[in-house]
Amino acid sequence: MSQFPSISDFKLRLDNSEYKTWKNLKTESYRVSSHLMENNLSISIAESMTGGSLMGNLTKNPGISKIFKGGIVCYQPDIKIKLLGVPQDKIDLYSCESNEMSSILAYQIKTIFSTDVGIGITGLASPGALSTPSKPSGSVFISIYFAGSIYEFSYQLKGNRIQILQDCCRLALLDAKRVVSDNHFKTSAAITSKDINSKGIVLYRIEQNHFLQ
Repeated sequence: MSQFPSISDFKLRLDNSEYKTWKNLKTESYRVSSHLMENNLSISIAESMTGGSLMGNLTKNPGISKIFKGGIVCYQPDIKIKLLGVPQDKIDLYSCESNEMSSILAYQIKTIFSTDVGIGITGLASPGALSTPSKPSGSVFISIYFAGSIYEFSYQLKGNRIQILQDCCRLALLDAKRVVSDNHFKTSAAITSKDINSKGIVLYRIEQNHFLQ
């Protein structure tokens, strides 16, 4: 008899909030992949904190190979440097858990894979040596590159490690869909800052700081 847990066993191991998040993530993954395929928009992803979870959820959708070119899991700083070309001085200046780092990841991944959309994710999923009073556990930084602009999102998430990681993936999908479908952030009151970097990329920062239970 198989020793692998059934889906009913999996449900029983999760409390209501965890299972709800899991279902929402599956739904958002399908919606985003469908929207990208309908609009023939290619995508690539650089994941630090989420360790490949977003890519894993996205590739469960039929036909995703039409638009998903690939991604890189860059959990450690040296992998960010070696595989994504992140400069050491940027890591020293901003840290690996920051809006600036997620934007570098989004830009580098879209450049490496030559995609229309690039997603960069980093943050802190649980308490540890890197968490501080100003950057506690649950601090999440997501950046979306699209059409010559980078949109930076920051959140402060609540819950255990699994909930935070799943909510981060779901929010990355939601943010990506809003950016590529609405593109309304350029005139949105949610924008807290706007800048143009040395590469001529317009940076929009949207600090939403959602507290998800």
